[in-house]
Amino acid sequence: MAPDRGVRRLHRRHRRRGAVLRGRAGPADPYGAARPPRGPRNIGLAASTAPAIAYLDYDDEWLPDHLAVLQREFDAGARLVATASIGMNEQGAEEYRSHPLNGLWHPKLQLLWPLYEPSRVGHVRGLPESVGGWTTDHTGMEDWDLWLRLADAGERFTTVLDRTVRMLLRGTSRRRTMTVSHRVDLGTLPDEAACTSLTEAIAAPAVQDELRASFADEMLRFYREIADAGELVTPHGMSVDEALTGLAEFVTDPAVPMLRELSYVPEGGGFIVIPPTSAGSLATRLPNVDAVAPGLRQ
Repeated sequence: MAPDRGVRRLHRRHRRRGAVLRGRAGPADPYGAARPPRGPRNIGLAASTAPAIAYLDYDDEWLPDHLAVLQREFDAGARLVATASIGMNEQGAEEYRSHPLNGLWHPKLQLLWPLYEPSRVGHVRGLPESVGGWTTDHTGMEDWDLWLRLADAGERFTTVLDRTVRMLLRGTSRRRTMTVSHRVDLGTLPDEAACTSLTEAIAAPAVQDELRASFADEMLRFYREIADAGELVTPHGMSVDEALTGLAEFVTDPAVPMLRELSYVPEGGGFIVIPPTSAGSLATRLPNVDAVAPGLRQ
């Protein structure tokens, strides 16, 4: 998507204060996912003389205030900034608006999940180079890799509630089609019938309540420890107390199912049970069970 007129005006207004690195799709892989612009980003960083850098992937779109929001945060002393986003499907319809709690950040959270997409991020000049630049390794997610190395080096994200980016959601994106090289095995089951039975048992109301209570206890303790240490980053406009209250409401919400994407991988004549975060393209769709066991999916 090309930037609209408002973004073009901002490009001109901020051109002396910030550089825009725009990603381009490389040759498509067999799944239709573009190769990541890792090398070109390093080339752009080396060529830039601007005090701040912003990224725009080829299939995303900045809203007119994106650069202004980044500049506001840099002027306030931020070094690494992530804005909120709006997810758009391939038909141009809005799918979601990033939840305010998505703006909670800590190095441990960065380790657990690939926060944030490059089009949402801006940083002062020299940050990537200080930790070796964008990786050119074609294994894994290059943005997650860089943010992790920056966190290890002591950098901290500043997050904001301003939704300034439209993100294109595609089933063929690298996030959805990458082969996962590592996984966490929860156990083994002998056949498809056992997989279906486990999924049905997990869906039982009493089991869901037990899982939710355990999940809530662990998550809230995790976040409270970070908050008590004064290390929890909250988006501007959200207090730590508001963040913890919002988290408590989220993790105890009965409308959010537990282990809804548990996956089963055929191996050795049986099935390995794995959690959704380690499933990726390893999971398989078992025949004729989706209606009663929605967790059995690719």
